Amino acid sequence: IRGSLDPNTESYKVASLGLLPSIPLYNGFHTLDFYIGFYPIQFKDKFRPAIAGELSRNSHLRKSFDNWGSRYFLFSDEVSKITGRAYKLYKPLSQKEKLQDLKIDFAYLKELDVKYIFSALQILHPEDYRLQFVDMFENETSLWAIYVYEIF
Repeated sequence: IRGSLDPNTESYKVASLGLLPSIPLYNGFHTLDFYIGFYPIQFKDKFRPAIAGELSRNSHLRKSFDNWGSRYFLFSDEVSKITGRAYKLYKPLSQKEKLQDLKIDFAYLKELDVKYIFSALQILHPEDYRLQFVDMFENETSLWAIYVYEIF
């Protein structure tokens, strides 16, 4: 993935949609989102406006975000309806399903130093969300096809 992206990973963050934030973190990227036990609640409160639109659409996701401190994800109602969860979009699903109605505030994410979105699904009409498609990465042994979008 690194070949197509800004090599100065210290200068920006990434956020994950439909896959666990540990995947880019394990591959050397700085993530805004994560699954962790302890962090200041102010950090989570600062993140919530980015996904408030999605949380208002799905009470299960809202309760999961608001009542379970460890999850700090880019929740999506569409992803949840496809998988029954907030993530785990493995390659067979990611090759046929597409996101088309996101209520994520990508401009706000950019203010939080997020430069790229790593998505397990293709986003239709990314320009409507202030996103530009960069590349799609996969190989025969990976569980995911990862679509990378830059926030502009």
